[in-house]
Amino acid sequence: MHALLLLSAVAVGPLLGQTPPVGERCEGKGPSAPSARWPAVVVEKQVYVQRDSRPYSPRVGVLQKGAIVEVDGCAGSCDSPTTWVSLAGGGVVRRASLRKQWKDEPDTMPRSFTYGTVLEGGAVVYERPSTDAGVVETESALRSLALLPNPWLERRGWLKRSQGGYVQTSALELIKGSSFAGERDPVLPLAFAVRRTLRAVPRGETGPAAPVPRFERFGVTRVGLREVETRDGTMPRADVRIAFPRARPPGIPEGARWVHVDLHEQTLTAWEGDRVVYATMVSTGSTDPRHQPTVVGLHKVWLKSLHDTMRGEGYIVDEVPFVQFFKGGQALHGVVWHDWFGTPVSYGCVNMSMSDAKWVFEWAPPNLPMGWHTLLPSKGDEALYVFVERGDPRRQWAPDEISTNARLCANEERNGSGPYWLSSPACGP
Repeated sequence: MHALLLLSAVAVGPLLGQTPPVGERCEGKGPSAPSARWPAVVVEKQVYVQRDSRPYSPRVGVLQKGAIVEVDGCAGSCDSPTTWVSLAGGGVVRRASLRKQWKDEPDTMPRSFTYGTVLEGGAVVYERPSTDAGVVETESALRSLALLPNPWLERRGWLKRSQGGYVQTSALELIKGSSFAGERDPVLPLAFAVRRTLRAVPRGETGPAAPVPRFERFGVTRVGLREVETRDGTMPRADVRIAFPRARPPGIPEGARWVHVDLHEQTLTAWEGDRVVYATMVSTGSTDPRHQPTVVGLHKVWLKSLHDTMRGEGYIVDEVPFVQFFKGGQALHGVVWHDWFGTPVSYGCVNMSMSDAKWVFEWAPPNLPMGWHTLLPSKGDEALYVFVERGDPRRQWAPDEISTNARLCANEERNGSGPYWLSSPACGP
């Protein structure tokens, strides 16, 4: 998907000041020592974090109202709303955008949402949860909305939009999202059933074919052009997607964290150097000529955001979760509006289940500092590498390829005979 990026408003004017509450005082008059850190609450709707206080200093992140951040100190008097405040996670903001946290005050920045699709006939957004209230706007059918979870309000037939205003739940189809999740510490190759299918009994045996549910995963003993062999029998090659081993590409440093996106297989594997730590199915750019293909090559994440509104020709989606932009407006991110993982249906982004997107987001460097909503890695910072390639539609695989996988024996020891592999002679009797 293409996005209306939170940091695309680089040309906006200086942050608006806000006078701190009367009687509130900071710790000290000059820059505080690290031991004097204190928690602060963001009081403005959106605050841009600058690298330093110099004019035109680049922006390195975004804070949102209600978040709790750690302050390192003030460059000058902390009583002045124009003073630059340094954050424990790096960067500076104006003092006016923060106030000291009250005792036991919780962080109120929204981090998760309920999602809904507007039904035919549209949805009216009201100023208050009442049809007698003023109308803010009307949303058209099929529009995806992000809503703040509130069981009390939902029982009364209303939900509040993340961007303000209230919508009747009767005008929405609430979306739960897919329960699909990938595999941690997998042994590759690992196959996923992309649709319901049947698994024939192993060669030389007799018996009925066994049903295989969609999203089931299993190890393979051989991959052919038309069939995939497992310990329990064979399956049609067209019914599975396979996460294959992949050598670390040139350009990715030893030990770095990176993901491999295979456009043919519609799979993603996550790596720490040469060790695979996660495998799953994804949905990349559709072959529809109205959509853009996912760009092949080696990329690096240039922006991480807990959620972001994305829009393009014919769509707009509020608060897309766990976003990591790696090539212009193309990103790794979670989806709730479909579960066609293993099939290319996106507008160019790499769509993942909510569970997978959250795991990759939290695992991938750099980590978001406490209370931050968005982070823009600086040049030289550690960040996630994203390697996208088309894959080989005629790729076959035989067991001798496993000789390069030093992790096989460890997995057999952990799992007995191993859920994915026939016993390997290299691991002993």
